[in-house]
Amino acid sequence: MGQTWGTDSQGGFLTTPELSRKIREAAQPMCRFRQFVRPEEDFGRNMGDRLEFTKTSNIAVQGRKVSELETVPTSSITIFKDAVTADEYTNSIEYTWKLEILAKLDINSPIISALKNDMAKVLDKACSIEFKATDLVYCPQGTETNKAYTLSTTGATNVATRNMSVWDVKNLVDLMKSTYKMPKFDGNNFMSVCTTTHMRGLKDDSEYFDAVKYGDPERFFTGELGRYYGCRFTEETNALNGNKAGGLGEAVYFGEDAVIEIAVYPEELQAKLGEDYGRNRGIRWVWVGGFKRTWDYSSEGDARAVYVTST
Repeated sequence: MGQTWGTDSQGGFLTTPELSRKIREAAQPMCRFRQFVRPEEDFGRNMGDRLEFTKTSNIAVQGRKVSELETVPTSSITIFKDAVTADEYTNSIEYTWKLEILAKLDINSPIISALKNDMAKVLDKACSIEFKATDLVYCPQGTETNKAYTLSTTGATNVATRNMSVWDVKNLVDLMKSTYKMPKFDGNNFMSVCTTTHMRGLKDDSEYFDAVKYGDPERFFTGELGRYYGCRFTEETNALNGNKAGGLGEAVYFGEDAVIEIAVYPEELQAKLGEDYGRNRGIRWVWVGGFKRTWDYSSEGDARAVYVTST
């Protein structure tokens, strides 16, 4: 056989493969936590790295009926102080001047896109740590036909034996309203940021399906899936574990003002200052700030969130 396409030396070298001008990017997780923090607008650059904030308890002894000549009762409040500290978060990608001038495809575009994705994931995880730091931890136990649960006030101490159901959602919402008297996130509903596994446990329950099907609310938050029993659900795949013991998918249920954020230096992409006459180049993302849960139940007797997880 003479010249053939299948052998480079006999014909294959007569052409070069075409290069697609579309650069494919790796899939990204859903980042949801940060949209639910409360930014401290009055704190920023040139104000140090620490913001202290003050909290007050309810009155120690409630008022009561008194007789005409009885002395007015006296009570008091407890004042708590906490703080949030700013840290620098960053990452970078370096490249050479030679790569930039020889590459057929634009090198800056995929680098910038990758850095933006990385920044979103890193900051959302940092934010989620404070949501998960709550002392209140709900753990589904028992079986599907004989459900039970534990609620720890000292962090995760129990092992789940099943996934979530609408029965558990009702328990959680009732506990948040009645026992812990948490203020609702939007005045009418609590919020839940949860894994796909967690939501699957709810969606497999016909009671949840019917409630969402016939009572679909307006959805304002990124990734919001629906509302049930006074709780709005948002799905995420970045910071929570969807494969805990008993098939449990993690979630955080919370009310108003659960986590605060300070930003000393806002999110920004920066070009590396030239080295070796600009032959060594780079781009980084940077953010200087911090997150902090607002209440510590163990020392202050107040909470704004419940973490659903298993040891």
